[in-house]
Amino acid sequence: MKDGTLISPDAVADVVRQVYLGALDAIKAAGPMGAPNGVLFAGMMTIGMSYQTYQSMIDTLIGMKYVRQSNNLLWLTDQGEQALRDQQIVP
Repeated sequence: MKDGTLISPDAVADVVRQVYLGALDAIKAAGPMGAPNGVLFAGMMTIGMSYQTYQSMIDTLIGMKYVRQSNNLLWLTDQGEQALRDQQIVP
């Protein structure tokens, strides 16, 4: 930070967890039609997320089997639903 204060690793991990859970929540809100990838990215841009970081997050969520993707749409899996219920992202 500008004043020289360091952010703890736990605080950083909590912010990342909240962003990932927010993405899962947005995907869930799209329902059976699926969440358009570009719309979700546009939302993440509002918090300053770059496309490379966004794509890395989505790839991670797909790899963890929390999300599935077909063409340009995203859906929550059962594991993603459980992560939202538990409010926990577990690799």
